[in-house]
Amino acid sequence: GGVSSGDSLETLVGFENGEIHLIDAVTFAQTGKFNAAGALCSSRVADVQWLPGSATQFAATFGSGVMLIFDKDKDDGSAKSLQQATPLDASLNGDNSFTVTHPKSRNNPVSRWVVGRGPINSVAFSSDGKMTLCCHDGFARVFDLQGERLLFSFRSQYGAMLCAAWSPDNQYLVTGGEDDLVVVWSYADKCPVARCLGHNSWLSSVAFDPLMCEANGGGNVDEGSNYRFHSVAQDGRLCVWDLNEGNLVFSRKRPSERRRSSLHKELGKVLSTVVELPREESIVPSMEPVANVLIDTEPLASVRVLAGGLVTTCFRGEAKFWARPTASSSEHQPLSEDD
Repeated sequence: GGVSSGDSLETLVGFENGEIHLIDAVTFAQTGKFNAAGALCSSRVADVQWLPGSATQFAATFGSGVMLIFDKDKDDGSAKSLQQATPLDASLNGDNSFTVTHPKSRNNPVSRWVVGRGPINSVAFSSDGKMTLCCHDGFARVFDLQGERLLFSFRSQYGAMLCAAWSPDNQYLVTGGEDDLVVVWSYADKCPVARCLGHNSWLSSVAFDPLMCEANGGGNVDEGSNYRFHSVAQDGRLCVWDLNEGNLVFSRKRPSERRRSSLHKELGKVLSTVVELPREESIVPSMEPVANVLIDTEPLASVRVLAGGLVTTCFRGEAKFWARPTASSSEHQPLSEDD
């Protein structure tokens, strides 16, 4: 992630040894180093993102199941200070287990989170203060970041949760995982809205396109809204999705009533604060992409949406910019590569 500041573009880069470097992407100068030599956490950096609304704080998730909140204006503390810290908030209830500690020193980290079992693969923030951690144990856990409390968890059909993104109006959470599925969840209704079928390998990244999202009637897909988002996976494919009522395919096994209330009845009761994607495919509507393009022979690593188009990266370390289509573009060529 990056934060612009005057003539600089501060960019965070995580490494296998746990270090995080702050680099000015304009001058390529390194302006900061955090978790030097893995002193605070020695496992690989899985994801690093700036905190919304903050020009100094960022979150880094690690392969050990730890997330550290750093402040770029502070020096690193010692591992001893972390060991002496007392958990200020804790939940140790099975699948909902997590702890948050605040070291007493004024140095980094600002806080230390231990969540779930196994790596925390990625972190995604909503614009209204929610934080989603995609965990190796198959859960996408949604937290109140400021209050440091678990709000709800969504669980994959099987395998790890790998990536997530919030819709611009915070109504929907899109996740991708090792089950090769992109799933749209309604946060308000606490249920899956669509299982998106287009990839045949693990998902790597998902991202909404704010310029192509139109919410109507509170953001309900059955009231004329449309939400466009993109996904990339290790199959080298880029999929473009339009979430709207017309694109949802309902199984013939389901009752004719399509409203969300019927979906709630079929899903049954929500167990405490966790909802799992049903294994019975007929329960949740399916959706196919409006575009599904093989853009690389290498596995894809990420997709980001910009005003002018998309940026995708692959495991080879290559980045590509895809320009938005113009009025004269063919309907069968939704994206064009700009070298």
